[in-house]
Amino acid sequence: MEDFGFSVRSGTKYFILRYGLGFIINFIGTIVIVRIGGARLWGIFAISQLVLAIFAFLSLGCWGYLIQNKKEPTYEEIGNCYSFQSLLSIAWALIVIALTPFLSSYFSSKELTLLLLGTILGGFTYGWRYIACGLSERKLLYRVAAMSEVSDLLIFNGVAISLALMGYPFYGLLIGSVLRGVGSTLVALISAGQRIIFSFDRVIMNRIGRFSLNFISYNILQWLPINAGPVVAGAFLSLQDLGLLQLSYKTAEYSRVLVTISSRLSLSVFSHLGRSGIELQKRMKKAIDLLLFLLIPGLGLVVALSPMWIPFIYGDPWVRMSNVMMIIVFPFLTMAMMSLICSLLSSQGMVRGPFLFFGIYNIIYWPILVILTKKMDYLGLPVTEWVVLMSCAILIRELRKGGLSLGMVYQYLLKLLGVTFVITCIGFIAIHKYATIGIVLSIIASTLWFVISPVRREVKNWITGYPAPLAKRETVSSKSTE
Repeated sequence: MEDFGFSVRSGTKYFILRYGLGFIINFIGTIVIVRIGGARLWGIFAISQLVLAIFAFLSLGCWGYLIQNKKEPTYEEIGNCYSFQSLLSIAWALIVIALTPFLSSYFSSKELTLLLLGTILGGFTYGWRYIACGLSERKLLYRVAAMSEVSDLLIFNGVAISLALMGYPFYGLLIGSVLRGVGSTLVALISAGQRIIFSFDRVIMNRIGRFSLNFISYNILQWLPINAGPVVAGAFLSLQDLGLLQLSYKTAEYSRVLVTISSRLSLSVFSHLGRSGIELQKRMKKAIDLLLFLLIPGLGLVVALSPMWIPFIYGDPWVRMSNVMMIIVFPFLTMAMMSLICSLLSSQGMVRGPFLFFGIYNIIYWPILVILTKKMDYLGLPVTEWVVLMSCAILIRELRKGGLSLGMVYQYLLKLLGVTFVITCIGFIAIHKYATIGIVLSIIASTLWFVISPVRREVKNWITGYPAPLAKRETVSSKSTE
């Protein structure tokens, strides 16, 4: 038996280690591929990454089902999860195969055909990997997920970097895309002590399907604009602009991986709480404060100083990235907070609210994106992010129904606007080449943020290993699933 608070802190450390290593590995790989392959190859790669991302999104249904299930999953339930997940992956693979000739012709790229087929081979096994991870994460044991996800990045970037340095950047992306999914799935299954089993029971399959399709839908709606937005905008521009937009979002996402950590942890943690409005609100506030503690200085430093480091790291052709990144700061921070709110609602079985929110978000997003891209060129995409924030009113309304305070949400939004203003001011200083002033102001602003943070003491206790003051002591089983 393990202490609840210790399990949460241990899981957080695993994910921070995973995403810290992931950042280093991905960043090195990106630099090599971008400099050797150029913007056009990166644009082609962005399309294949969207296909891979959807394989991952389709895997979240059974993952979420296993985590939120109050009872230990039975052998039959696990077997039905593997069967359900395989059917979803087959369906998506057939859709991509059917679309591949059209996409290759539209973007005038024969390489895209091979890369998409390789991505299908690698991405198909993601569903099985997520099931193995879900069975461990439901017990607040995150080692399996960390090991499998790091192995995914090591395999892909190891192959891609090696072949790029040998003068074959495209084949590096192709072979790496095939091997990453297969290798990381094997790591997950072995480290979790799991084996793939298939079974079918109509009642169990219906139960899994009802939860999974709702959960998958709102997760796809949540992340599709971030992953597909650059691809759709690039379809109206060029592969070079597609590469520019995708790398801008990818670079900003390096700091936003904290959102992924928080969302994954919060779904597990919130599911162990009762339905008391006061208790949930206290936990939600603490989760948001912990997320923003590192996210704001992380994203702020990356964006504010981007005019200085982008030409040095990626090269002069990529300098326009800083314009995109500065515009999307506030929408990114706002959506990070909304993601945590959605985790809270989902953990309590209130999936309708998040699904409705992201549904309205996407209904507004895509036509606005097309209109603004045609009017504003590559800047149409980041400006769209501001316009569609009006859909947040839907989620705020759902919070009121759950008995949570709306004043708290509005206070956070004002705080995020203030942070955005500071980042933008430092960014303008960096644009005008006042490097020393920009760096000094960034350090001062980050220090002040840490000092005034309401969770600074808890973060200190977490780092030093002492129990967090408000940690709820509960027990969870540490026995692995047979």
